[in-house]
Amino acid sequence: MRRKAAAVFMMAAGTATAMGAVLYAGKGKKKKREEDKLEDSQVKSGITEEKLKEYLSRLFQIYGQGECGFEEGQERNLWEQEAGYYAELLYPYVKGHMETAFKMEGDDGYGNEPFNMTDELFYLPACRIYCEPVESVFDKFDLERGQELWMQEDGRFAVVNCMSIDKDGWKLTYRFIEGYVRGYSDIPFDFEDLETGLFRLAEEAEEKPQGL
Repeated sequence: MRRKAAAVFMMAAGTATAMGAVLYAGKGKKKKREEDKLEDSQVKSGITEEKLKEYLSRLFQIYGQGECGFEEGQERNLWEQEAGYYAELLYPYVKGHMETAFKMEGDDGYGNEPFNMTDELFYLPACRIYCEPVESVFDKFDLERGQELWMQEDGRFAVVNCMSIDKDGWKLTYRFIEGYVRGYSDIPFDFEDLETGLFRLAEEAEEKPQGL
């Protein structure tokens, strides 16, 4: 099983590296500097706390279709209460991280982004609000696969697969969209796990200045 997982990761890593080489050669959209991305998130982002509440309420309602266990007649109030609570907690984080996401990113071992050009993951600014590890292989280099939940600026939620290779400080991450959340069957995460992740984001927003 370990060898099979490693083989899968190696194939994915090889594909990602090849794609990076092609995109680096001139295709795709040029990445922005960190200070430019920060300015975009603070000035151009159309997300508001009220919109965030609306989007989270919609997501929680989808969860309510399957596992939340809300009693009949109480669903809407509970969804709105939960959404309002988390919107207030998470708004600083979401506001500061609502930016252009790219399919490929990394670290050359010296804190520098190795890919100057790559394709955008979405057509709109987006923010990752949850990440769940799926599989890891630690050998001569570290290979990890995870699933993430991203929220776009227009309120759509997407499940994203993420694969990373890490060796001696050098890191490559490749992401691709698995699908958009339209119903309960589209969400691979338990609601309880999502709540834990949202709390962690709120704590991160308190510890760091907005947008950093």
